[in-house]
Amino acid sequence: MRGGADQRPPESDAVTRAQAATDKLTKEVAENVQAAPDELKKKVAAAAVRAAPDEFKDDVTAAAIAATPDKFKKEVTTAAVRALPNKMKDAAAGAAVEAVLTARDSEHSNLMETVARAVRDEMHEELYGPSLINYEGYLGIYVVAEDGNKLPINEDRSISMQRGDHYSLVLTIGAAADANADLTLPLRISGGVDADQVEFSVMLNGDDPELLQTAQSVMVATANGSASASFPLEARWDNPTRLWLRVAQRGEFIQHVELTVRLHEGSS
Repeated sequence: MRGGADQRPPESDAVTRAQAATDKLTKEVAENVQAAPDELKKKVAAAAVRAAPDEFKDDVTAAAIAATPDKFKKEVTTAAVRALPNKMKDAAAGAAVEAVLTARDSEHSNLMETVARAVRDEMHEELYGPSLINYEGYLGIYVVAEDGNKLPINEDRSISMQRGDHYSLVLTIGAAADANADLTLPLRISGGVDADQVEFSVMLNGDDPELLQTAQSVMVATANGSASASFPLEARWDNPTRLWLRVAQRGEFIQHVELTVRLHEGSS
């Protein structure tokens, strides 16, 4: 007798076909990664992840990682996850751990779990950048004219400059507030890691393209150090002009300050 109990609903057939397609694709990826020369494994893995449809990317990532010898696992994992869309990266980090764990014998589970967690942590740092360094101090800003006199920064964070003159915009970072600064702001980072020194990147830009200047590095001892950066300015922009000072650590913006500069004509 045909049909009856042997018939399966269409949904079941669809699931079976999808699983078969997944198994076939992941098997091919694993074989390709295994067969690739050691120096090309990460490229093969990344290419496979990019080529896979979104619904298969997690499985393809896990398959590529599981097929990789331990000594290349970190670089293959990083390359494979970098090939994923951003929205899938965190989930893939978990899949990477599972791939390492399930590919090993149970008697090695403790050791391999340690390796797997290390792979995930190192991969996360390469993908998203290292943790920030904790810091508690101050950001100070002041402006100096060519004759060495300071220009006041008003309460509304505006500065008056004489058109055509040259100035220096000085930014200081330190554990204690800079007595020379006309504008002082707290600079605090928590929830990161502790270190003896921290490097900040300071940038100057504005609504006039000519104000854009190369970022400068400021290295400060976290306990009681201080350091500064100076940006030269020639007052010849449209009036008024906005200046934007940005402080970043390890690529992440920490502080943003906007100043307004109003130019006046010199006395004849």
